[in-house]
Amino acid sequence: MFCSLAAGTFTCPRLPNRRTQPLFIGTTKTRCGARACHNLNMEAIAFLETVARTYANLKSLSVEMRSIIESGDETSSSRGEHRTKAWFEAPDKVRIESSGRNGMVLTTDGMDLHSFFTLPKRYSKSPAFSRKFVPGLFRPDHASLGATPPPFLFSRIADKVTSADISAGEPGSVLIAVTYEQMPHALLWLSSPVQYWIDSKTQMVSRMEGETSMRMPAQDHTTKSKHAISFVNAIIDEPIAAEVFRFTPPADAVDASDPRGGCGISIGGGGGGSFRGPGREGRFEHRHSHEWVGDTLIERYKLRMHGIDLTFERRLTFSEDRRELKVSERIIGPNGEATHDLSLPLV
Repeated sequence: MFCSLAAGTFTCPRLPNRRTQPLFIGTTKTRCGARACHNLNMEAIAFLETVARTYANLKSLSVEMRSIIESGDETSSSRGEHRTKAWFEAPDKVRIESSGRNGMVLTTDGMDLHSFFTLPKRYSKSPAFSRKFVPGLFRPDHASLGATPPPFLFSRIADKVTSADISAGEPGSVLIAVTYEQMPHALLWLSSPVQYWIDSKTQMVSRMEGETSMRMPAQDHTTKSKHAISFVNAIIDEPIAAEVFRFTPPADAVDASDPRGGCGISIGGGGGGSFRGPGREGRFEHRHSHEWVGDTLIERYKLRMHGIDLTFERRLTFSEDRRELKVSERIIGPNGEATHDLSLPLV
């Protein structure tokens, strides 16, 4: 079964009523670059553009998601399943929630973004993201297939495409495999084509699968994860009650709002991230952690800058009477290390 191409349009038997659609070839080439688009399957690109317009023109959407994640490396592996509900009202109102021991609620009314996690009970409030980055938006260049919460809005499904192939899917759906451009210096990236099952009636995603890879900041070790997300019980362009996008935190929730609006990657007893250098030149990565060994607190900070790995270690020990703090510091570089000790009176 083939689609016909003529005069900047295509007619596809897979689409409802053999619909004829504009190709938007110029837009696609502008987004991903002429070289990348040279050998693209234009039928697939045109169909992706149709799906993108369907989501861009939504007035509202409510949907249930089932996510299966399998991750690991050569030494260990794990598998998890999560169920999530999501609501969207154009242009920028979103609510996403999951229940259970590790449940969460994320809501935005276009003005404020509210986040709540059940374990531990933490709540935060911050200014809402711009409309280009609403929660739940699939961003291929940021590998948001592996994001938490999972994506359910696909108005950017046709952005930054480097290859695409369309084939017959299950009855009532079309299967498209898509490869996207990746951001340079990414810590999380798509490491396989993303497969979409598109419902032929609604022209919306009913299932997606793909693989992501993640590298911890200032480290070379990479972990791969396989993701499969199913979308069911979708309600399209029906009114949604205003209270859905309001949220009042439980009285016993701890307010963890960050006045600086900072972000990073949470890694157990620490965190990390990446940032640009002076004048926005170069890319730097950092990771920090801490642990207790007896009564000594050990802080470690790893920094990768200009291709050089540096490790800073600080050990803090209180005297038995808490009148003095002993600090031992060590800095490790590629060609050696330096240490120094000091004592700080506290009384």
